[in-house]
Parts: sequence; C-alpha cells; structure tokens
Amino acid sequence: RIYRRADRGGVYYYDGRYEGKGVISLQTTQRSEAVRLKAKLDALPANEVNTHATAENEGRFQTFVTTYLNWSRAIKAPTTVAYERWCLGQLSAWWQEKLIRDLTQQSADSFVASLVNERRMRPPSVNAVVRTLRSIFNKGVEWEVVSFNPWSKKQYVPWDEPLPNAVTEEELGAFFKTVSEKNPNLVDHFLALLGTGMRRSELHRIRWEDIDFGTGRVSIPKSKGRKARVVFFDTFLLDRLVLKRTQEKRPAPFEFTPDWWTHAFKDRMRDAGIENHKLHDLRKTFTSIMSSQIGALQLARYLGHSSPDTTFAFYTAQEAERVSKEGTALNKVVTSIESQLHKTTEPTPTTDGKVLTLYPAKRKKQSGHPK
Repeated sequence: RIYRRADRGGVYYYDGRYEGKGVISLQTTQRSEAVRLKAKLDALPANEVNTHATAENEGRFQTFVTTYLNWSRAIKAPTTVAYERWCLGQLSAWWQEKLIRDLTQQSADSFVASLVNERRMRPPSVNAVVRTLRSIFNKGVEWEVVSFNPWSKKQYVPWDEPLPNAVTEEELGAFFKTVSEKNPNLVDHFLALLGTGMRRSELHRIRWEDIDFGTGRVSIPKSKGRKARVVFFDTFLLDRLVLKRTQEKRPAPFEFTPDWWTHAFKDRMRDAGIENHKLHDLRKTFTSIMSSQIGALQLARYLGHSSPDTTFAFYTAQEAERVSKEGTALNKVVTSIESQLHKTTEPTPTTDGKVLTLYPAKRKKQSGHPK
C-alpha cells in the first residue's frame, strides 16, 4: 500500500512489509506519481526494491531540491535559503515531480512564460527567479546531477528600468522634521543610514565597540557577502551617540528591529506628505550624491558591491544637475538637516563644514568622549 505522511510535508511512502519489501519514501507529494511508482515496485522481487527505488529517487527533482537546500542552509543566510526554497517550490509545482534530467532549455522558457502570463509576476521579480535558479543549477552541474544548466542561456525578461528613487533635499528636510517631533529616538538611525549608505541590517549589528569615537571610524562586523567594510560617522552623529552611551546608558547605539525602522520610516514620510519612498532609498540617495564626488570603483567598494556595474545600474540616479549644482553634495544635504535638528539638540556639534565624507580628517578627542 501507499500512504501519505503529513509530518513529512505530505510525501507518499510505499509500505511493502507484507511482502517483505520494507517501507520506502517515494519522494513525491503527487498521488498519481506515487501510484505509478507503487506499480513498478510491486512488480519487482523483494531484493531489488530498495535498489530500484534509490535509483529512481536520485533522478527526481524533489531529491535534488532536498539535497541542495540542506547544503545551502549550512553556508548561506536564512533569508537567502528561504528565497531559494520559494523559487524551487514554484518550479516544483510547475514541473509536477518529473525527473530533473528531463528539464530542458525549452522547459525553462515555458516556466518563465507561465510566471509572466499566468502568475502575472512583474519582470524584475521574474528575472530574480531566473538568476536564483541559474545559480542553483550551476551547483547541480557541479554535483553531476544534471549534464547542463537549462538556465545558463535564459535571457532576462525586458523591462524599462526606472531611475533609482532618491530622496530630494526638500523631502529630507520635511521628513527629519517629522521624525524629530514624533520619533526623536530614531533620528540617529536615519541619519546614519543617509550619511554612510549602510544597509539597515548592517546598522542594526553595530555595537559600541565597533565605533572609534576619536576618528569616527565604524567597522561593520557582518556585511552582506561577508565582506569587511568600514564607514565613518560625522561629529554631529558621534556627539548624539555619546549622549546615548554616557547619559542614557543605552545598551546598543541603534536599538529596535530593522522592520520597526521600516514601518516608522513609511509612517513619518506619510506624515510629511511624501509618498513612494522606502527605507532603502536613503542608501540610494547617498550613492546618487556621492557618485559625483568619487570614482565608481571606490564607491562600489565602499558600499560593499562586487562590481561598479551594480552601483550604477541600481543605485545611482542620473541627476547630474541636482548633484553638481554649486558644488553641493552630501555635505550640504546633511549639514542642512543637522542644522535644523541642532535647534533642539545638545551638545553643540563642532563641525568644520565638511561632514560625512568617506575619509574625514582625524577628529580631536573631546572631553566626555569614551576612550
């Protein structure tokens, strides 16, 4: 008989103990496929059932999925594994438990067409699935599970890529005014994201020992891709963090969860009458402004990108007039915001008019700063 186990994700099992053939996982959640395999196993001698079932399962798509995800969990971030599992789940549902060796270039094209036409997925989302499956099947080729990668020559779905949605100086001023009134404890978080171009996950991991209060140098402990990175805080932000550490006795410089920052960002943007901006747009704003100041390779390394192409394809807004007019850049934008916040902030920051640069001059230690 065959039976389905809910505790194993609905996978069917073959129970041949009444004929001395044991219990074998059929590695499928489809009843029609389980019935087909049962008929084949029933016709075999008892001593050949396990061998045949193993050979059959090794070529199954679901077997490859299970093996790959077990390997991926050991070396990749949980969010990456979760997305890979989702992509493989979409392909598995469409492929209907067939053998992995039957997956061809034409099959890959048909699957992508189903995402666009039936699932109504947007081109950027479809292209992300293609990139992920290409990487996964490269590992399949390396393991000799498949003879070729059906996604290796698959072209991306064309689409008109919009310019990065950088936040304007006027919008930043209105936003930070609203934040200082309704969430003053988050001003430091948003200033740090804007002034350094860090990702929210990187900022959340920073601890007091990662900050050099003498120079403003900040070591990012766990950057994306496990790359070691360094950024710099300006004196205004450092003075605010000193108050947090010495007077308010905060356990970490940037508290609360990143998801909470995201929701607070959207709420305060809405309160300021601004729509269509995400928290990650602060990183894009930093990149767009700094792209007129330093070279592409230097900026890509600073942001933790593997290639300058990533920096300019997805982050840099082509707004040369706004960026270069009167020599303004990040310093003018952030100085304007900080001067606005300074009205209700103590102590008085000691700035020289050149804040938030990639390589600031060495900052003299002031009284009250931790060594």
